[in-house]
Amino acid sequence: MNKKGFTLIELLAVIVILAIIAVIAIPRILNVVEEAKKGSAEASALGYIDAVEKQIMINATSHVHDEITDGTYEVPLEAKYGVTVKGKAPDSGEIVIENGKVKTYSVTVDGYTISFDGETKFITKNSGEAETCTAYTENEVVYENGTPKSETFKTKCRGSYKIELWGAGAPSDASLGFGGYTSGIIELNKKVELYIYVGEAGDKSGNAKFNGGGAGGSPNGKSGGGATDVRTVSGNWDNFDSLKSRIMVAAGSGGGSGASLYENAGEHSVAGGLTGYSGGYYSGHTYVNQNGLGGTQTAGGAKGNNHYSGTGTSYAGAFGIGGNSNTNSDYAGAGGGGGGYYGGGGGGGTKDSGTGQGGGGGSSFISGHAGCNAIDKNSTSNNIIHTNQPNHYSGYVFSETVMIDGYGYRWTTTASSTVSNMPTHDGTSTMKGNSGNGYAKITYLGN
Repeated sequence: MNKKGFTLIELLAVIVILAIIAVIAIPRILNVVEEAKKGSAEASALGYIDAVEKQIMINATSHVHDEITDGTYEVPLEAKYGVTVKGKAPDSGEIVIENGKVKTYSVTVDGYTISFDGETKFITKNSGEAETCTAYTENEVVYENGTPKSETFKTKCRGSYKIELWGAGAPSDASLGFGGYTSGIIELNKKVELYIYVGEAGDKSGNAKFNGGGAGGSPNGKSGGGATDVRTVSGNWDNFDSLKSRIMVAAGSGGGSGASLYENAGEHSVAGGLTGYSGGYYSGHTYVNQNGLGGTQTAGGAKGNNHYSGTGTSYAGAFGIGGNSNTNSDYAGAGGGGGGYYGGGGGGGTKDSGTGQGGGGGSSFISGHAGCNAIDKNSTSNNIIHTNQPNHYSGYVFSETVMIDGYGYRWTTTASSTVSNMPTHDGTSTMKGNSGNGYAKITYLGN
């Protein structure tokens, strides 16, 4: 049998034919892929616009999130206004609302900008170059505040941000009562608004303190320290919908008692990690259950009992609020509960002696942190429905989380109850816990 292979000319002819087919087919294939990407981006943008219009009607009646009224809004709107989508949400952009409808928009999804000027829709492909942040340098502190108040922080660049919070403790000249510490890294788009609430230190004024510190029994008992937290919904510090939107909380210290024998044991009146510590008490005393208990992830701390009958009462901690001690002059030495995710209970007192026992510390919280409970965002009362899930309803999840109570014990995503020290505000040293007012610090880590 005569076996004959292809000649060189025949092989070259086949190669040429294949090359011609490739030249014709590949651009068409790439064009199909590109059109699919463009179509997906357009569908995501239109789905988002539809979700915004639906949320406009929902927010006008439910009041769970801020109402979307006429005006210009920067994307994203998820956290503050409650807009949710099943598909891809825009990375950035701007939406104009008029008469309850989206009038015009220009949003960017997966490298495409989809715009509508009121009459015509445009879709353009971006250059594909990575966004360069010129507002911050890497590892730059872009926000810090140690003054008790609420303040808005607005991101200027998309990227990673490290958030660190210190809860308020006893007055800065006291050695008792330390606030907790929480930190974590979160990915944020540019122009995202977060609301920072810095807790106020406890003192002997007999008044409740900013962001949840319960009142102490004046003139001897100390008020609890307020928590420091980050929220996605603004409002007065005790506004329920605003409290529900917290994504990180560093608990405040419970207030110490007014008698020296209790103050020596009053170190127990400190902020907690997942659970607050019970208020300071004197173990040799026959008056039991007078100290307030610490808040947990699911409930406020129980109030302390009064000894002997008399007017007035102390109060249990609640969602975001430390309980007041018995402020009646008969019980003037009890400590207030610390603020927190749930606040600590107020301490009870002893009639006519002007003494009492300490308030419980508040509990801390980090969205997405193992052990921290989520809550039902649709709840409209203080009877929070806990889903027992590791992710907060807002969708914000922190990585590299650290939680340290006022004793210096730390909880992380990989270890628990390992002894550590709390970083100072400037990060150059360590301390047992935070005394004085709370503190908040946000550092930009880069794209």
